[in-house]
Amino acid sequence: MDRAFDYRSGFHWVEEHPDHFVWLQLRDPNRRQMVHVGRVYDLHELLVEDCSTDHQRPKLEAFDDCLTLVARTLRYVDHEVIDNPADAVETGEVVLVAGKNYFISIQHGKGHSLDHVHKRLSHNPEDLAQGPMMCFYRAVDHVVDSYLKVAALMDNDIDDLEEEVFDPSTDIDIDEIYAVKREVLEIKHLISPLRTPLHELCNSDQIYVNEDIRSYFRDVEDHLLRAISDVHGFDEVLSSLVDAAAAKVGVQQNIISRALSAWAAIIAVPTLIASIYGMNFNFMPLLQFDGAYYAILALMAIWAITMYIVFRRKKWL
Repeated sequence: MDRAFDYRSGFHWVEEHPDHFVWLQLRDPNRRQMVHVGRVYDLHELLVEDCSTDHQRPKLEAFDDCLTLVARTLRYVDHEVIDNPADAVETGEVVLVAGKNYFISIQHGKGHSLDHVHKRLSHNPEDLAQGPMMCFYRAVDHVVDSYLKVAALMDNDIDDLEEEVFDPSTDIDIDEIYAVKREVLEIKHLISPLRTPLHELCNSDQIYVNEDIRSYFRDVEDHLLRAISDVHGFDEVLSSLVDAAAAKVGVQQNIISRALSAWAAIIAVPTLIASIYGMNFNFMPLLQFDGAYYAILALMAIWAITMYIVFRRKKWL
């Protein structure tokens, strides 16, 4: 049965109906709000502090009457609504608390929402019948699946960067690669620490989890390892792209330098001759000969044309 309550009436209702449980969803609660919730649900003071604080490292904690998991959330943002590639992934945090007759989810930041999980469970009474730990599993599974979705979308972005880097006709912006690489490094640092808590959920005898549900967590752990592997792969590919882009920029600069050097050589002799005969002395060689002016111009032209042909054959121009 799916009903809507506030956090006080919901808890009192399930106390009168022991075969049911309440799911409390909170977004960006402050310390004062969490203290009130902690009193109603008899939460440990350390747990209340964790729930009201964001930017925590992923961790798993077992209290006397509940199990708590902190995880980071990711959400991919379409490039059409952002200017900087480094803003392509929004991050947040979720704290999941599973007790005997309650499940609490606290979300911080702009990461992926759990509304889809709630809607899915509302239409699946078989899952709801397994209690708060099934909600706990579904929420963790949703968070980890979002990692795989973000990884798949970032893979497309990196493929586009690869095509751009290795396209000879394209001028690559190396800052864009650095921006994506910074994003990948941030994602790696956010999701990799979740590996230890999930491993404890799957294997630790000190944390009681129904064996049927524990097998589901093993599947989630496998998905997480795949997401971590993908992100590590992205990091290596982007490092290679940075090197390739730097080499491409170096080649382009070398081409420009050769062209400038070639044109400098072409105009060097005409410039030297013009500067010598531009000193306005009364007595200089060839000044008294008829046609000397045209001969000097012809010499300049022959030199320029000859050097141009030489540099063109060497592909400097």
